[in-house]
Amino acid sequence: MALFKKQKNEKVREKEPEVQQSAEQPKKREVKRTALTSGRMAGLYQKLYRWIFSVNISMDVYQIESGEDSLAGRQLPIRGYYRDLYAALSENVIEDQRAAFRELFGAESLSGAMRDGRTCLGGVFCAADFGRESPEEENGPDFGETAWYEFRAEWDRDVNLNNMVFIFSVRHVSSDLDTGAGKKESGSDVKTDGNGETDWDYTRAMAFNASRNGITFEYDALNDCMYVHRTVGSSDGDRVTSNFLKNITSRADYMVSHESISSLREALRTDAGRGILEREILYRKGGVYGAPFNHYRLRTAPVHEDTGIRWIVGMLDNIEEESAERRRNGEIASEISSMLDVFKVKIYQINVTQKLIFNIVQDETGFHREEKPQNLEEYIKRRVANGRIAPEYQDEYLRWLESEYLHRKTGKGPYEFEAMIKDVGDVDYRWYTETITAIKNMPGHFLRWRRDDTEGHRERDMLYQSKEQEHLTEYNGEMLDTLAGLVEFRNVGNYEHIAHVRDITRILLEDIQKRSPQYELTNRDVALYAQAAAMHDIGKITIPDYILNKEGRYTPEEFEIMKKHTTSGAEIVERLNLPGQERLKEIIKDVARHHHERYDGNGYPDKLEGDSINIGVQAVSMADVYDALVSERCYKKDYGFEESMNMILGGECGVFNPCIIESLKACEPMLQKLYISKN
Repeated sequence: MALFKKQKNEKVREKEPEVQQSAEQPKKREVKRTALTSGRMAGLYQKLYRWIFSVNISMDVYQIESGEDSLAGRQLPIRGYYRDLYAALSENVIEDQRAAFRELFGAESLSGAMRDGRTCLGGVFCAADFGRESPEEENGPDFGETAWYEFRAEWDRDVNLNNMVFIFSVRHVSSDLDTGAGKKESGSDVKTDGNGETDWDYTRAMAFNASRNGITFEYDALNDCMYVHRTVGSSDGDRVTSNFLKNITSRADYMVSHESISSLREALRTDAGRGILEREILYRKGGVYGAPFNHYRLRTAPVHEDTGIRWIVGMLDNIEEESAERRRNGEIASEISSMLDVFKVKIYQINVTQKLIFNIVQDETGFHREEKPQNLEEYIKRRVANGRIAPEYQDEYLRWLESEYLHRKTGKGPYEFEAMIKDVGDVDYRWYTETITAIKNMPGHFLRWRRDDTEGHRERDMLYQSKEQEHLTEYNGEMLDTLAGLVEFRNVGNYEHIAHVRDITRILLEDIQKRSPQYELTNRDVALYAQAAAMHDIGKITIPDYILNKEGRYTPEEFEIMKKHTTSGAEIVERLNLPGQERLKEIIKDVARHHHERYDGNGYPDKLEGDSINIGVQAVSMADVYDALVSERCYKKDYGFEESMNMILGGECGVFNPCIIESLKACEPMLQKLYISKN
């Protein structure tokens, strides 16, 4: 078989005319296929691929089309059963990835993909180094030396489902072999028969090329002549261009974009010691001016001869979809990176087996880890010694060094905690949220997300304090209601007075808030004075029962004692401990002392007058009088709603603020419903 069969005594075509600048597609040229003067392309395949197999999955057979005839030091038959090849390759894949490899390249998976209309299956796996010359151990492959390989199965789109044939290729993707380091010269890699002809199958190789949507070429550096070999399906034959690099600048934007000329020149250089080079260029297939440029991956390899390097062989693979996907991924990565910067997120990879920590960084290709790691133990202990980690959190980081600690913590999912850390240049500690999660299929490897959460911590702390304050307020309210209830318990026949005063105060203040904006009452003020109203008579705890529950009028002496409940109430409130509610305490004390003051100054105990009495206290005073008139007491019967209003408006109960009177008249229907609903 021959990959490219040489035709003897065939001359190289004359220099083709320069392409004219025209938006129209050039006319089709009928030319003969140009001879390939050597097995250079076969040499290129050997440089770029460990193997190329042709496989008939229907018959379960394979054949080596290019590459080595050994597998990890053992002889590999030129022809054989695919099941044996598949088993041999999978056994050399590392254990963690072996199941995925077998699932991907099993006969059932390949057949199913062909039937579904897919044109290829591929993946990158870590395996024992296939290129070692020493034989394997008897008990299986030695994984002391491993390498990464790209495995790819490709077939024509219109596959024959009765005879499923595909090309199976294996390519080393480690950086040292991608650059050609340690490889033999191309001439010694090419296998020839007795007549000097290369033993490769041209049809299968071209089918492989077509499935990759690729182009192969040879460049004669001595004569500056480019031979481009069309893929299967082209009727135009090969494209031959003389003075290729000499005139490439003037021909820019016909075949190759002017942006890619420097990359093309670099890929075609012939300096001694060069290996396989890979570049990306913008190429216009067929040289049709006006057609869109596509992204191609250009790979070239030199052919070493006795006189040096004359020939460069290469491949062009269309990677437009890959490039577009990479651009999209780059845009997404850039957006993510900007978000990470905004939220001050840093990402690390931790290898606890080798005690290493890597920074994860972002560039135009996406996120990747820095090649040079830090020692995990030194990394943590240095930050502890420098005070970068707050003392109360140092032990948590030091535990990362303990055997199996992170395994246990991440056993049921991501492990998260908060810590105070001081970064370089910071004066104060900031709060950071640490999230550690295990990396699947990589035992001993973890991802660490470190996020500055200082603002979030402050918000949560404020929310916690707010909730604590709510609980405290609720508790204090219950305590105050209990204290106020003691007065009701001692004051026979006065059980609902406290609740009535509280509700009437709230109704009056809500109306004053709308009707009399000069007082600038807030919703908070209304709520506080309504709560304080329940404590207005707390001082009556100090009044003797014979006076508190007396039927009939008080004597002057008894009235003087009763009047003292205002000052006694203020003293009792002063002794209450209401943490975080100092304003409520002051309002309760004001209400307890001054709820019997009158607008004209004839009240007690301080003879306050006008708006020197707080509007909230005035509302409590009105509520106290109104409820006393419409309710039955041990010393009187109720006066009814109408008579009670007439007594207040007639001044029989003292003088009140006109604003309070207006709100009382406006709220009278609501107040009557309040009593009716409770009856």
